Amino acid sequence: MGWQHHFEDSLERIEDAGLPKRLVRRLLFDSKLTIGSRVLVVGLHDVRLPRILDGLGIDVVGLDDRDDVLEIAGRSVSNIDLVRLPESGPLPFPSFSFDSVFVRGCRVYGEGLDTERSTRLTGELAALLRPAGELAFLDPTPDDLRTAALFQHLECLPGDLRTERFATGWSMRNAIALTTLRIPSEPMERDAWKRLVESSPTVEPQIERDAA
Repeated sequence: MGWQHHFEDSLERIEDAGLPKRLVRRLLFDSKLTIGSRVLVVGLHDVRLPRILDGLGIDVVGLDDRDDVLEIAGRSVSNIDLVRLPESGPLPFPSFSFDSVFVRGCRVYGEGLDTERSTRLTGELAALLRPAGELAFLDPTPDDLRTAALFQHLECLPGDLRTERFATGWSMRNAIALTTLRIPSEPMERDAWKRLVESSPTVEPQIERDAA
């Protein structure tokens, strides 16, 4: 009960960050995140989300592949571990490390959803989730083609896949798209996720060009 009061008291900061309150409630409460839950935020160009999560008592780790972004983020947040995304190879975390993974403004996905690197990264992120954890993509400038491409990118993986939109004001014109994959409650080893993404069909290149 105390944590929920703390969360409600933090809604003003959430609003100042430009994130709809309904979206933040959806991310936190549907995954039953609470004090001490562990969340990986992929993409640190905007550090307002990890800062808010940290303020709610959630254990946050930030991941990005840009040295300048990591340096700026390091000056903006003090309680959050910041890690550089490697060019290749597995991510530097054990399997089953996180309750949720939030992807927002990650350059790897911005460069294409049908690339080997983005496909490999998705498999790695899924492997980091604890059973029944959620992989969530937040897109502040969605269009139907990009949302469809992301859905196709994820649909080879087991779990509950869905897309929702949350208005940032009175109109859905400025909505944020939230595409989520809740993985199964049965644990899957890292190699199993790797085999799944490696055998997945690629997204049509024309869709990705149109969506960029």
